[in-house]
Parts: sequence; structure tokens; C-alpha cells
Amino acid sequence: MNASSINTNASVNKWILFLFCSLLNLRILTELPRVLRETNWLNTSASNYDLNRSISFLIILFCSFFILAKRKVIVTLLFFKFASFLFLFLLASCAISIHTFTSLSMPVTGVFVVLSRFILELVLVLFVTNFIRTPDQFQSIFRFFFKPTIFIFLGISSIQILTSSYVEVQGVYRITGPFGNPNTLASFLHLFIVLTFYYYGSNRSKLFWFLIIAEYGLLFFTGSIGNILASLLFILLVAIRQHWLRLKRFFLVFPVLLSALIAGIIYKWDSIVNRFSILINPQSFELTDGSSIKWRIEAWGHYIDLLGSSVFNWIFGLGIGVQRWMLHPDYSNSQAYIFEAPGSHNDYLGVLVDFGLVGLLLFIFSLAVFSRIIKKAERIDDKLYLLRFYFYTILFVMISENYIDQLIAFIFIIFITSTVTVAFNKSENLQMGSNSALNA
Repeated sequence: MNASSINTNASVNKWILFLFCSLLNLRILTELPRVLRETNWLNTSASNYDLNRSISFLIILFCSFFILAKRKVIVTLLFFKFASFLFLFLLASCAISIHTFTSLSMPVTGVFVVLSRFILELVLVLFVTNFIRTPDQFQSIFRFFFKPTIFIFLGISSIQILTSSYVEVQGVYRITGPFGNPNTLASFLHLFIVLTFYYYGSNRSKLFWFLIIAEYGLLFFTGSIGNILASLLFILLVAIRQHWLRLKRFFLVFPVLLSALIAGIIYKWDSIVNRFSILINPQSFELTDGSSIKWRIEAWGHYIDLLGSSVFNWIFGLGIGVQRWMLHPDYSNSQAYIFEAPGSHNDYLGVLVDFGLVGLLLFIFSLAVFSRIIKKAERIDDKLYLLRFYFYTILFVMISENYIDQLIAFIFIIFITSTVTVAFNKSENLQMGSNSALNA
């Protein structure tokens, strides 16, 4: 292959990645109709769910087309076996869920919505391993997706703060950014803080400090306790890894950050007190009726009750998507009269209800293998420990939130697959170069 052909292929790949990132940004912006409605910026009743699903389906078609057009799928035999097994497992679970919904006279459309999310994750992994294999291609993801998106987040969130266009959630006014849910914005900010450390951390420029301060500032305005704690846990892990207590710079910067934190707490003190008073009665220290903590505990009990006393249900679950749709109040013939709980708010419990103990054990095993793969790739790209620490914090977040089939999970899959693929590809090239030198 001559130099001209190589340059042409690189140019084509760059355009493919540009279009791919454009679709990702478009998918995020499909959340805006809900934001415009919730913040009273625009009087509209437009639903964004169909648009969300259409763009997600378009991403599947886009990735599938270019994977097939390339005619050479770069994938390991181990991943092929795992993906094939997972696909068959999901189909079997789909059959179980159809039986579950049919017995309750409920439509099965929700089954395929959730199934498509898991299929999208597999397609994204295949696409990334084919089209993001060099550092330059990896830079394209930051250039075409990360940078535009973070400034969209900062822009819309800042406008909400400056215009006091908050959304009331459980009696507390919170920002949502380009999303209709403050927890969704918080989960993205948590991931983008990690990516900021990864991308800009080696060169602590003014832009790095601006982004970190802005991201953490907005994170606290979301009021998402789970993601705030997860992000602080990430910082703690990084501090231990980088030995911050031995650095003079840490002792110079720490007073400034501590002062900013105290100032922020004073500024938002009424909101903080109000938030905690909704969670816990300040006099009796008991959970209030409107507490999201109490709501979650009650929800978990109701979701466990769905499995009943059936041994089959406990072993194989009720089928994919059941935990998300059976108790959804907007779903025809849902069981919302039992308990209004659109989502288990616990991924481990959600996996148990949908896939049973078999699925839960496979899930935990997959998480362990995933962590081991990242650790292996760290030998080539030592900065990968940042994404591994993020992964650990997500294991914590999944105790109180649904993560694995959400948009944030798709984005994380793209970045972690990219970094690992580029690292392993670099290792292969070095090994080939070493073997060529020995042969010469």
C-alpha cells in the first residue's frame, strides 16, 4: 500500500468518525425539548422519546453499514464467542419477557426498546475496534465529540444558573443542562471530569483548571448526591495514586479549592439544608415520606417481590426489560398500582429481576473481566488508571441508579473501548517492529 492510499484511507476514516460524533451530539440534543418545557423556556408538549429512539436506531444503522462496508471486522475470537453467547442469551431472555408481558396482557414494545440498547452497545464496541485504532483517530473522538459536548453542557447549564431557570425535583431547584433530568447531567459531568483529567491532565494548562472548576461547580448545582459522592471518590483514588500529599503544588492549590468549596456551600446553604431536610427529618433523623432514600428502599422491596416464590424466576428472571416497564406508570396495563417505580434505581437488582441469578453472576463475572482488561491495557497506556477508577465509582453509582442501558453507558463504552483498543494496537505494532528488527 502506497503513501497516497494510506492518506486516502486516513481521510475517509476521519470523515466517518466526524459523522459518527455528529450523530452522538445529535442524540444528546434530542433531550432538549424536555429541557425547554421543564425550564419554561418554551411552551411545548413535544415528546422527545421517539426522536431519541430514532437517532439511536440511526446510530446502529450507521455503525453497521460502515462495519459491513469495510468487509473486515477486526475482532478477537474471544470477543466473538462472548458476543454470540450474549446475543443468544438476550434472545432467550426476550422470549421470557414476551411470555411475562403476554400473561399480564401488556404490549411487548418495551422489550425491544431495551433489547435495542444492549444491541447498540455491542455494535458500538465493534465499530470502535474497527475505526479507532490509532492515537490520531482517538484524538478525533475528543475533537469532534468531547470538546463540542462539554461546551454545550457548560453553555446551557450556565444559562440556567444565570436566568434562575431551575427545575424543581423533590422540592429542590436543580439544573439539568441539555437534559430533562439533573441526575443525567450529573452522570455526564462525572464522566467528563474523568476525561478532562485523561485528556488535559498531563498539561495542567489554564483550560484544564477552567474545565475542572466549571465541571465540579455545575456538578454541585445538579444536586445529585450519588454522582457527587462518586466524583469525590474518584478524586480520592487519584490523590492516593498520585501521592498528592507529597506534592508542594497540592498544598498551594488546596487552600484555594477549600475556600471555593466553603464559599459554594455558604452560597447554596439554603438549598443544601432543604435537600437534606427532604431526605431526613432533622429532628428525629428518620427518613421522610418524600425522601428519595426511603423511596429507593421501598422500590427495591417491590422489585424483589416481582420474582415471587418461583424458582424459575429467581434463576432465569422475568425477561429483558421487565424491571423497567412492568411498573412504569405510563405503560399500558402496568403494575403501577402496586408501586409507582419507573426503574429499579439499582442495576444489580435490575439485572436480577430481568435475568435472574444466572444473569447476575454473568454480570459480575463480566465486570471482573472488564476490570482485568483495563489493567492489562494500563501497561501500555498508564493514564488508563483514570478510566479504571471511574469504572470503580460507577460500580458504586449502580447501587442507587440505573446505568448500564443508558446513554451515559454508551458514551463510556466508546471511550473505554477506544483507549483499550489503541493501547493494544500500539503494543502489537511495537511487537511486530521488534520481530522485524530481529529478523533483519
